[in-house]
Amino acid sequence: MPGLVDLRSTLQSGHPEIQVIYNRDRLAEYGLTLRNVADLVRNKVQGRAATQFRQEDQMIDIVVRLRRRIGSDSRNCAGLVVNPGAPVAIPLASVAA
Repeated sequence: MPGLVDLRSTLQSGHPEIQVIYNRDRLAEYGLTLRNVADLVRNKVQGRAATQFRQEDQMIDIVVRLRRRIGSDSRNCAGLVVNPGAPVAIPLASVAA
């Protein structure tokens, strides 16, 4: 609109949702727990504050997560490794639908 200056939108993009249904029997076969796998997947997709950065008198979270295009697509999430550091990688698709 003419005459308006210094506008800033407060509209933010939403958070897409991907529902993961875990197969508890498959988790148990691999020696994994639902809580650990769910936390790992959530942290990879949504991110987790790994540390903080101080800028003047303000603390800013440094968030580590997957690239948005990976974390927002269920096909890409299916390949997430749910047992990092293990000799044989297990993808999310092996323990969830």
